[in-house]
Amino acid sequence: MTTAVYIHQQPSKEDLALIRQGTANGDRIISNFSLCFPHIRYMLQKKTPKKSKAAVWGSGYPTHTLDMKDFPFNWMLTDAKPAALVSALAKDSDRIMLLFPKNRPIPLLLVFLAMASNQTVKVFRGGVLQRITLEDLPQEQIRQEYETLLLPAIKPLPTPTRLMTTPNGTTVRPYQQQMIDFALERDACGWFVDMGLGKTLATLVLIDQWIQRGKIDPRKPILIVAPIMVALDTWKREVEKWGYDWDVVINIRPTPKKREKCLQSLLLPMEKPTLFLTNPDQLRPIKDYYFASNTPFPFEVLIIDELSQYKSPGTKRNQVIAYYRQPVKKFLGLTGTPASNHLLNIWNQLKLIDPKDTAWAGQTIYEFQSKYFTPIAKNRRGIVIKWAPKFGAEDLIFRNLAKDAISMRTEGLVELPPISYSTLYIQLPEGARKAYTDLENEIAQELEEQDQATYVTDDGVTIFLPNSDVLSGKLLQLAGGALYTDTKTHAFTVFHDEKLNALDDLIETATSSLLVFYYFNSDRIRIEERYHNKIPVLDSKDKNVQDLIDKWNKGEVPVMLAHPASVGHGLNLQDGGHTIVWYSYPNWDNDKYRQANKRLYRSGQTHPVNVIHIIAKNTIEEVMLRSLNAKQKVNDRLMQALDRAERR
Repeated sequence: MTTAVYIHQQPSKEDLALIRQGTANGDRIISNFSLCFPHIRYMLQKKTPKKSKAAVWGSGYPTHTLDMKDFPFNWMLTDAKPAALVSALAKDSDRIMLLFPKNRPIPLLLVFLAMASNQTVKVFRGGVLQRITLEDLPQEQIRQEYETLLLPAIKPLPTPTRLMTTPNGTTVRPYQQQMIDFALERDACGWFVDMGLGKTLATLVLIDQWIQRGKIDPRKPILIVAPIMVALDTWKREVEKWGYDWDVVINIRPTPKKREKCLQSLLLPMEKPTLFLTNPDQLRPIKDYYFASNTPFPFEVLIIDELSQYKSPGTKRNQVIAYYRQPVKKFLGLTGTPASNHLLNIWNQLKLIDPKDTAWAGQTIYEFQSKYFTPIAKNRRGIVIKWAPKFGAEDLIFRNLAKDAISMRTEGLVELPPISYSTLYIQLPEGARKAYTDLENEIAQELEEQDQATYVTDDGVTIFLPNSDVLSGKLLQLAGGALYTDTKTHAFTVFHDEKLNALDDLIETATSSLLVFYYFNSDRIRIEERYHNKIPVLDSKDKNVQDLIDKWNKGEVPVMLAHPASVGHGLNLQDGGHTIVWYSYPNWDNDKYRQANKRLYRSGQTHPVNVIHIIAKNTIEEVMLRSLNAKQKVNDRLMQALDRAERR
């Protein structure tokens, strides 16, 4: 006979006597509290427990650990732990005693959970047996309390009954159809879909369905906000590729006169469905133009291609997009990296998707932060500089997000060749190492003691360092070989050429075209000087940028330089090469790092992709690379939690 004993608070002498009276000699006793006689202590554990029966220190009796992940409960609630313990004790016993203090009401949900798993339940309050049966419990109250306790369910996506086609007869893939069906059931949603899985194609089919079903007016332009390179290249090419007889109007860096003429034309009925492509920086002048004449926006649909551009709620960019979000009938947010740097990034994207039905996330990001996160690091002024999710918070956030967003990961949906990551180490020469060490140690110590610091180079140039973030940037510059010495003229001092030498070796031995990413402009200048300006730079401001992309994809460009911010989203470069070289790194920004790698590692790539990091040994670059990988784990967990794609 196994008797379970649940004790709601520290047991008294009377409780222990009651337990002795209620258990027969030879009973196997299990309990959630340490007792003074033989028993097995049931304990909850956040991580998967090891199979052991180690004793609680000082008790001499064995324990049984329960994995909290085995219970579908919202661990943010205080009732979750007692509910899990009662459930486990009731399930593993022949009878159970529930002991509650006299000065508190009996938690009826716990009684219900015990009775749901055990036919013999005795309830005590202040040592007095309570006559409670299942029929005595208020059913509606129990139902509400139980539903609150449970995590929101993530429902699987229905299997598509048909696959839609484009005008030229191309059939969408099953997972793309699931994306489309999910969006057709809602006025607004988010597609958190890996790069290269065909978000643009699925969006075009979705727009076509909205038009065919009369959900939007085809005479009104559809606003698509995208990064510059995507707006210039991707959408127009995809519209033509899939056979849509639509107009595509691109509004990137227009003159004021051209912009005014374009915006005037959008007020007229469109002759055919029209996509209006622009980048975030153009939204303010567009708003100002229409607001100046008290004219409503002509857009019924807002599509943000790369929703993670709006992860920061306090930015001017976010204030402007709010004007566009409110009046539209349909909204779609696309991204492959919704939480590239931190789970807090998701809050503002969520509010753009559904500004109203998101009370669970709070009205401000500070409410969201306070409810779901806990501070884990502060600076010397006591200001929190790092947050981590509370236990159970990640799962609860993911499940609430599932109402408005879906995820699709590449695994199992598209066959891709392998990708490998390697590191090519360089050693800082003596002079550069001394300068680096001085910055890293002496200046860091000075910044800890006061608000700012200065550093004097061997050439006598004084560099002002207002905070540790600037110091971090300077260490990255020095690791790369050149240190900026003047913020106005952007002058820099060269400390070493080791990375250039390493790049020389890679270029000489390359068997395929190299896509070389740099972060600091000084890196680009030095690489161009080294190779006498023979290496082209992929720059969205260059009027010939499309020609360069075409040449690259034809395999006519052996080496190409690019800044990760310029190519980070939606650009297809996979046809031109399969080797990436990171010369310098995007300042702790995992989004830019991952998105840049996806320019080559995406659907359509036929060769194994090699990502090579040129790293200065024993410098901040090693720390940054580890940090980028750690940040990616959060994004991976979110994508996995919301991934409901059908795989065959």
